[in-house]
Amino acid sequence: MNSDEVLTMSLGEISNHLGMSSATLQRYAHEHLNMSLTQYLRKRRLDLAKCALHQDGVSIIEAALLAGYNHSSNFTTAFKRQFGVSPAESHRLIV
Repeated sequence: MNSDEVLTMSLGEISNHLGMSSATLQRYAHEHLNMSLTQYLRKRRLDLAKCALHQDGVSIIEAALLAGYNHSSNFTTAFKRQFGVSPAESHRLIV
């Protein structure tokens, strides 16, 4: 689950790879992560995007694509929901 490869896989692909049903995988995620697998994967992708914004200096659009978002507005909404500030505000806080 900590592999970056899993960030691009669907729930079905992950469950097939692990040899379990999607329902079992979701139950496992709730028991061990205290959140759904979808929430966990979104959090991981947003954490990677935040790190890229701060450490690598990528643009917001590049960070959005890295996190799997095709539209920067959707990325901005998810980022702000996760971290409490927009990607632009987050970048200004570090600089």
